[in-house]
Amino acid sequence: MAVLLLCYHSLSAQSTVFIESSEIGRGVLLSRNGECFVISPYHVVENSGLTIDVFGDKSVRSNVELVKRFPNDIAVLRVTDGGAQNCTRWSIPSDYASILDQVVNGYLEVRQRDGSASLMQVNIRNIEDEFITVQPRDFRDKFTKGLSGAALFTTIDGNKIYLGMLQSVEVYDDGTTDGYVLQSDDIARLTSEFFIENQSMILGGITQDKLGLSDNLTGSPDLDETALGFRLQGKEIRKNGSRTTATFTLTSLTQDQQIRLSTNSIEFYDESGKKYQATDLRFGSVSGRSFSYELIQGVPVELEINFSNVSSSTTGVTQMRIGIQRIDGGKHTFSTGRIILTTNTKRNSPIATPRRGNDISEKGLWHDNILDFDLNLVSYRENDGNLLVHFKITSFQEDRPIRLHSSSFEVWDDRGGSYKATNLRLGNNRGRTVSQTLEADVITDLYVEFAGFRAGSKGVVLFSGELGNERSRRKFQLRNLSFFSYGQPIAVDRLNAIWSTEILGLTVDLISYSKTGTTANFKFQVTSTDSDQVINLSKSSIYLFDEKGNRTQAAEIKLGNQLGSSVKQTVVANVPTNLDIVFRDIRSAASGVALFRCPLTNDQSTQELQIRNLAFGQATAQAGANCSDIFLYRLGAVGAEKPIYLFVGNRQVAAVRPGERFRITTCEKTRIKLHARLDRSQASYGGEPIDLSKGGTHYVAVTYLFGLASVKEIKPKRGYKDFHHEDWYNGPVEVINW
Repeated sequence: MAVLLLCYHSLSAQSTVFIESSEIGRGVLLSRNGECFVISPYHVVENSGLTIDVFGDKSVRSNVELVKRFPNDIAVLRVTDGGAQNCTRWSIPSDYASILDQVVNGYLEVRQRDGSASLMQVNIRNIEDEFITVQPRDFRDKFTKGLSGAALFTTIDGNKIYLGMLQSVEVYDDGTTDGYVLQSDDIARLTSEFFIENQSMILGGITQDKLGLSDNLTGSPDLDETALGFRLQGKEIRKNGSRTTATFTLTSLTQDQQIRLSTNSIEFYDESGKKYQATDLRFGSVSGRSFSYELIQGVPVELEINFSNVSSSTTGVTQMRIGIQRIDGGKHTFSTGRIILTTNTKRNSPIATPRRGNDISEKGLWHDNILDFDLNLVSYRENDGNLLVHFKITSFQEDRPIRLHSSSFEVWDDRGGSYKATNLRLGNNRGRTVSQTLEADVITDLYVEFAGFRAGSKGVVLFSGELGNERSRRKFQLRNLSFFSYGQPIAVDRLNAIWSTEILGLTVDLISYSKTGTTANFKFQVTSTDSDQVINLSKSSIYLFDEKGNRTQAAEIKLGNQLGSSVKQTVVANVPTNLDIVFRDIRSAASGVALFRCPLTNDQSTQELQIRNLAFGQATAQAGANCSDIFLYRLGAVGAEKPIYLFVGNRQVAAVRPGERFRITTCEKTRIKLHARLDRSQASYGGEPIDLSKGGTHYVAVTYLFGLASVKEIKPKRGYKDFHHEDWYNGPVEVINW
């Protein structure tokens, strides 16, 4: 079925509810002037009488009343009492029409009475002037009457876009159903009179008539505050290109007194958390960056504040701070609420900057609270070797300083290569180290940039970062960020090995080795089997010995993408990390490697990796002279027909029953340890180590005695006699491919 549990974090601010009255249905929440309202189809509530209940996220229940009916079967309900709903102020995207032109599918978000929500995947069949026709993508899904009011969303570039509200359903003779969705921009148009009618309370006096005076962005600071015997009142804010001008009046209420103003004490934050410092002031008859001025009691004086180089994308002010100081002592910082900037072609709408306990919990592909910062992953993308990871970060309850270092951010690709961040951007601060005071409840963009990321990578298997405040620092991690499917694990390719061993909790696979002239190249994959661990290697301790015993030290090592005389890197659990080792100045006539030695070090200990008898020119190292024969046989018939399972590490190589014998030819390992188990799932202890010498023959007896299984290498003369004792065996020798 195409109905899925809702677990997707969104960038949109719309929240849905379940409606219970004479009928059941759904609706979407929208706030106005601090009150919470529900927009729903009118037919869901028209016969409800006085009792209408809504249930939101986490099954929060509220009572609502019908406030107003609008054309196209739209009703607006007011939340009167009960639990607090996740009510937000949202707006329709300015490019809504172009979004409709390119969208082909979406999903209905259906809120349930218990507070959960489900997604029904739909195809968009037709788009008309006001309605969108949709059909379930899965033929088993049907539209029913109780779905009226469900919200239609689509996802573009990771952003959840509200397209409209399901109004009616049509059922055809073959059982299929179509749904008709009223477009969200028409919902906004039909209800605009209601939601803009009292908007002057939010905008501090701005009215619809005030709009349209020019193409400049205009709004009004919501500020009327008294402190230190002064009264500061907001008049207007205007944005023209990259310059923003805010106008206030300042009045001394108690006496004539001198004040000091400076651009250094005036700043604002936009809806992305970018900070702008005032560049110049005009107060009464004076202007400049800093000056003193005498106020006459009761006479309001106009204060004009200019900000230059404001981003073209800025559409609102989440907070403006204006510091005023009296000459005879005392100072105060006046702080505005949110200031909405709008154009003459758009009606007033709130800035989409969520608050704690509101739509912030619905944001992001990943979300966590770290050191009282709310951190949301918004997007990540790789382009031509550059990786850009975008977060939104918010400090709740109080202003809080944050300090970030690029060296504390690192990612690993699906080949185990690790990359340190090359740059950070927090608000409009950019550099390898950034610090800023995050204003309470102001959402700030954080971009982490990585240069030199492996082009063609499937994604990020691990992202590690660290946030710091004035008291402490804390790390966080994200895993499996696929470039092709958000939230899906990355399919990590594993190459076929020609030799493998386990050491230090690592699986080390030899993929290839070759010699050209006097240079030899060895390629491995190193995989940590249980957890992430830091591995150290140094070329000064890595050697190979040719068949004449001549020793050559490694000239170059590369682990993941770390290259140097010594390397240190975190090997991510279950992700193969490439290890390349190059030797130079090898004897040109050398035909092979008698011994390869490479110490590996983790946080606990050091162990040496050893490989023997590798012939150059044989890609799989399966040369006859370098291979060994192992002859396995069951000694005696004790234990009835119960098999004994033989393992090398966690790999089963044989199941030996009485009367059975096997031959294994191997060219891969120089030393193996065989374990015997009576049950595949049981743990095994100890084991018989077997050194595989060049061209050697080994006889291994498997026994069952007194309830215990064991395996032991037998001396060649005795082993040969046992293995060829035909009376002991049921059939011919079986060959095992290693």
